Amino acid sequence: MIARFIIALLIIALPIFLPIFLPILFPFAINEAIAQVATPVAQPGIGELLAKMLPMLFMVFIIFYFLVLKPQQVRIKAQEVMLKSLKKGDKVITAAGIIGKVAETFEDSVLVEIAQGVKVKFLPSKILKKIENPESLKSAA
Repeated sequence: MIARFIIALLIIALPIFLPIFLPILFPFAINEAIAQVATPVAQPGIGELLAKMLPMLFMVFIIFYFLVLKPQQVRIKAQEVMLKSLKKGDKVITAAGIIGKVAETFEDSVLVEIAQGVKVKFLPSKILKKIENPESLKSAA
């Protein structure tokens, strides 16, 4: 416990006391560093900074658009088309992993029959995909 306290105290105190004791411990290094004084450089104005950063920001936005936003828009549009094409009898997979047949579609929900006489109402956003080939599920099981 005391060792942890001492280590924590050293971690906290080292950055505070290091500048004080550094010239005493290494006087030759400090003298060389003081001798190497640089001449002041003029700071660039806001216009120059913007002119240099604007092309970079534009390229980052373009890359972000084509790698993130565009594929997401394509997926959303494909999901909307799939949901509009749902009709009674289509087999679907839900976000919960439930496989069932569409019993009825409403504007704000989809009624899915998951077993004989068992119907569950889902939000359209929770229907992941329509199963085109039901035999592929039987061979995978």
